[in-house]
Amino acid sequence: MNLKKGDLYFIGERDLLTGAGSAYFKIGLVKASRRGDSENRLGEHQTGNPRQLSVVEIVTAPAISDLEKRLHHEFATDRILGEWFEFTAEALDSAVRTAQALAAEQWDHIGALLLAKELASVESTLEEIEPVEDDYGRFAVAHAAKHLGSEVKRLRLRCDAIFRSALEAGKDVQRYATNVPKKATTFRKEALAEEHPDLYASYVVEKEALTPLFLLKKPNTDGEFSLPSEFETFSAEMDALMDLAQHDDGRLEQLHLARLGLLKYESQAKWDRSLAEANLRARCGASSGIAGLVSWARKVKVEQKFDDAAFKADHPTLAAQFTETVDTSAFVVSPMRSYALEAR
Repeated sequence: MNLKKGDLYFIGERDLLTGAGSAYFKIGLVKASRRGDSENRLGEHQTGNPRQLSVVEIVTAPAISDLEKRLHHEFATDRILGEWFEFTAEALDSAVRTAQALAAEQWDHIGALLLAKELASVESTLEEIEPVEDDYGRFAVAHAAKHLGSEVKRLRLRCDAIFRSALEAGKDVQRYATNVPKKATTFRKEALAEEHPDLYASYVVEKEALTPLFLLKKPNTDGEFSLPSEFETFSAEMDALMDLAQHDDGRLEQLHLARLGLLKYESQAKWDRSLAEANLRARCGASSGIAGLVSWARKVKVEQKFDDAAFKADHPTLAAQFTETVDTSAFVVSPMRSYALEAR
């Protein structure tokens, strides 16, 4: 997790003329390193908005970006545009309680998270340590989360292939998926080295870096880690829906909503694995791992690398000659519901 403390804020809005509250709420963040707090951000958002804004709730967390992303994915089916969500009173209460519970979980693991981050820059010894009871539990959690992540990926890839095929067939799926124009920039170092070998060689420097390689070992069991029963039901229903949606365009809205629901499980898997592995890293200390469970080799390597930044600063014109920009695109399935639901 990215250990940068901050506040997650919920902002609501009210019509000044009628006094009616809006169904739209913003879930955003303010990092502790940023000047200004949630009330300052409120003022920024108020500019240009004819409705009166107010801070509904503030939740402080040690890894605020991870918390915000988890909330955005957890409630993706209610996410309308950017950081704005359409919530009923009950849904808002659920979102706030979820944010509070997840922030509390981060605080519960803050010691391990901080120690794991510190140990990432400590060269490891050749010795492994023996596991204790808690290590087995965290190992199981990490593997269960890894297994969940694999199943989520399978569903996501199959779903995205359906939307990609529909888009390529010229069907109207723009509100669900699209090709986003991009520019890909490549600095052609190989060509520079071939045409200006001496100049290239003068910018090759030796860099010493610690390369941490953390690996979960295979479990000592013949059975697989079970999936949450809620997800198994969701997975079966999504597979069945995809079978239908491949041949029925009328199912694409349902499929997109399922795709948004999948983000909840994807985010949960990453979250659980991150916390479990942080605790295992913390337990490793300076050792190379925990016997039978994980390995965490952190070795210093010296590599020869071309100093791109220095070269571009010293020779901007030549660097531009060896920089190639091409127009490309990226296929993207929308991570939010920016449309009204069709009547069922």
